[in-house]
Amino acid sequence: MALVKDFDLAATARAWEVAGAHEVRSLRCAAQLQACLRAAGKPRATVADEPKGAAWKIAVAAGMKQETDAPNGWLAERLKMGSATRVSQVVGAVARQPTSPAAEIFKRLSERLAT
Repeated sequence: MALVKDFDLAATARAWEVAGAHEVRSLRCAAQLQACLRAAGKPRATVADEPKGAAWKIAVAAGMKQETDAPNGWLAERLKMGSATRVSQVVGAVARQPTSPAAEIFKRLSERLAT
């Protein structure tokens, strides 16, 4: 019986650790997203008003993927970019197409965040 109680306690503690880790990651990602939006000159309130594939949104998502462990779904939701799969595709394109508008904005964004 003691083993069962110990196991339940360990499982509960592990669940709290996982939940806490997710919460910390979410808070860190939110803070970095705010910094990226400021660097891009975009107020959070206007995110929904612009197209899902706006170059600046792609650049912000690429910056977030470089600096954080933000999940694609989290980025898709907060940047109003559609699906997690789409975020993955467009962020990957930034590296493959270094002269694209999103890649150019990404470079400027990275420089602003570095200072």
